[in-house]
Amino acid sequence: MKKFYTFAFFASTILCANAGYPVASQRISLAENENSDLFCATYAAASDAIDMPVAKAPEANATLNDFVGVYEWNYYGFLSNDEGSKSSQLRIEVMDEATGAVLLLGWPLNFGVKAFIDIEAGTLSIPNKQPLGRDMQGDPAYFYLKEMYDGVGQLPGASDAEYTVGQIDGTTITFPRYDLWTIGNYKDESGGYVMMRAVNRLTLKPGIDNNTGWEDFGTATFEDGWIPLRKDVFPQECPWQVKVQKNTEEDGLYRLQSPYLEADCPVPGVAEGYIVFSIADPDFVVVYPDVYSGYNNVTSKQNDMMYLFNLEGFYMMQTGNTKEEILKNFPIRTEEDKKQQALTGNIKGVDSFSFYRDGVATIHNCCFDVQVPAKQRYTWSSKTYGSHMFNMISKITIDRLVPSSVIDEVYMYDGDGQAEYFTLQGMRISEPVSGQVVIRRIGNKVTKVIVK
Repeated sequence: MKKFYTFAFFASTILCANAGYPVASQRISLAENENSDLFCATYAAASDAIDMPVAKAPEANATLNDFVGVYEWNYYGFLSNDEGSKSSQLRIEVMDEATGAVLLLGWPLNFGVKAFIDIEAGTLSIPNKQPLGRDMQGDPAYFYLKEMYDGVGQLPGASDAEYTVGQIDGTTITFPRYDLWTIGNYKDESGGYVMMRAVNRLTLKPGIDNNTGWEDFGTATFEDGWIPLRKDVFPQECPWQVKVQKNTEEDGLYRLQSPYLEADCPVPGVAEGYIVFSIADPDFVVVYPDVYSGYNNVTSKQNDMMYLFNLEGFYMMQTGNTKEEILKNFPIRTEEDKKQQALTGNIKGVDSFSFYRDGVATIHNCCFDVQVPAKQRYTWSSKTYGSHMFNMISKITIDRLVPSSVIDEVYMYDGDGQAEYFTLQGMRISEPVSGQVVIRRIGNKVTKVIVK
């Protein structure tokens, strides 16, 4: 496990932002949070045991990259009649090693907040009054500090402090308990807040080791039908490259490895995670529930961890239905059905079931939940997204699966030469058996062969 020493952040007001997320944020006005008695009682109970640690001397050869990773974020929230003690996740990425600049990701509405690490001082400093872009109502949004006092509660406006400074003790970063982290517009608080959290503490999480039974397979182009970008932007307009792993024990089982941590991902996640899918039945592709994707629901106050799957995976694995039962209970919608259902919001049936053809897994019926095991099958509302709902289709184009359409010759294979072999469905196999018709690739040459 990485060990922390001391870092400090010094100033700059530049901020990286990713605003414009499609779901309306919940904003609470100041008037709804001015119950000082309740504030003081609950806040004191949550914070009595938290003290600022003594900074430790940095270890020899410590670098900024030692602080990169996913952190459990414990805090006390003050929206919705006091959220109480909660936890979520933030991720630290290096922006500039020369200045110690880092980026904190995982905030509501997918904002990015800039901070600075000073290894010698052992502090993490987040500049006050950082512009983040605009929130879902189109209003200016900032990361800023509000002031709080025992017996008084929160005060209007932003604090005059230049930074909120966290002290590092081992793998934990603890911030002053009276620093109330806020996302909103400090210049005009009548619009309310996206976030209000105090008693903030970050603890580095150990890296995830889920490699048992998996091997690297290649890369894929991913069109994401689970996380909408904006109301009128569809998945096929924003594909990106992801890493693919293959299961060594179950034929046809693959997973995307931390797809939301890729550099060109348009909706960055906060942690390692996976999307697991099976193409063993090419006419009925199943995406497994109960696997954390690495993406959090940034539109919720809790930043809930999101588990991504499809209707086929939910009913087959969570409720024990057979493929035949699922096909029977979910009729295919006609175009007229879709028009009427988009107007009423009463969705019945499916457009299509998920399938695999020529190296492309096309995943319909994209669903998600925020708990394990998955108990709900959430989908995006047609009332919120209009025509967007029926366009939320994921596609995974796996580079190393060979399209059968390029094969037009048949040869007898006698076992000579270095080759890779695939089934006619495009699944890679280690060794073909006698009499089997397979796809053989040697370098750039692809042929269909019958094994002697």
